[in-house]
Amino acid sequence: MGDDKRLLADPEAFRDIAEKVKAEISSFNERCTRYGHGMNYLSLAQMLSAAIATAIIAANIHYRNIDASFTAIFFSSAAALTTQLLQYFKFQDRLQIAVATVCRLSALRDRMSFDRAVISSASDGKWEPSIIAGYFETFEKILNDANQAWAGQIQGTHASRATAPPDAQEPPTPAIPETQP
Repeated sequence: MGDDKRLLADPEAFRDIAEKVKAEISSFNERCTRYGHGMNYLSLAQMLSAAIATAIIAANIHYRNIDASFTAIFFSSAAALTTQLLQYFKFQDRLQIAVATVCRLSALRDRMSFDRAVISSASDGKWEPSIIAGYFETFEKILNDANQAWAGQIQGTHASRATAPPDAQEPPTPAIPETQP
């Protein structure tokens, strides 16, 4: 344990954690971009498909053309499919997780920068092992929270209810009393 404290007091340990935080911020920013684009593309496809289907249905009221009817059904189905894809890929939920993680990592990065400035201006300029260990624990907690949120989002509502505290779970549905004739 003594060697661990000596290693954690090393300024290299601080730089290593700072590099890891920077890399994760970059990674989660890329995810934000990817999820945002996916959500925007599917939302746009959904809106266009629904609008085209509605326009064809409105125009076809007087003409009753079978080809126009099938085209309207196609675009209506495309709108329904993109709605299902949006729900399946959960881009908005993933984007929220990524943005929250970037914010937390950025706050950690800023705290580390502030502490680095304060410690370097101190007379001895020595890092306390507990400070660097605290950064690392915070960093791990942020990533673990993001992974748990992602896993819970993928597993769906049944998994989140099973892991929720007992008071947060829905009350059981009362039994319907039998009526006698």
